[in-house]
Amino acid sequence: MTVASLGFSVWIPLTNPDAAYFNTIARAWQFGIGGLLALLIGTRSPQADLIVRAAARVAGWATLGTAFVIFTGTLALPGVLSAVPVMAAATIIWAGSAPSGPVENRLVSASPIQWLGGVSYSLYLWHWPLIVLWPLSSAQRRASRNASSFSSLPSRSLR
Repeated sequence: MTVASLGFSVWIPLTNPDAAYFNTIARAWQFGIGGLLALLIGTRSPQADLIVRAAARVAGWATLGTAFVIFTGTLALPGVLSAVPVMAAATIIWAGSAPSGPVENRLVSASPIQWLGGVSYSLYLWHWPLIVLWPLSSAQRRASRNASSFSSLPSRSLR
């Protein structure tokens, strides 16, 4: 299912880019990666090479940061490119609590980052209704304001 969803996520932006971004089937592979990751972590030995895990964390953070800077709204997402941040995040999670540098430790353990991590899914769920409903509400207010402005114009008699 993960592979089929990934294939669909590559195909749908080419055929229907407007619907692609919101299509659940095109995003299901990301959950599949999470499930596969859970299975993989379950088989990782606690004595896994700490140097490899530390390097994986650094590579994951570097890739995620690069995607954050380079990816723009003009990219066809979901699709092949969405694998970059997904796999970067999976790499960071896989590496787990490998020893890392002091900068990374301070960054991820900072109170604002911890708070954001705790509320991020809730924010994600709440922001979509606002994005969808706010323009509708604004358009209705504008239409109402325009109608009242139009009705307040002095009427002229036509001769």
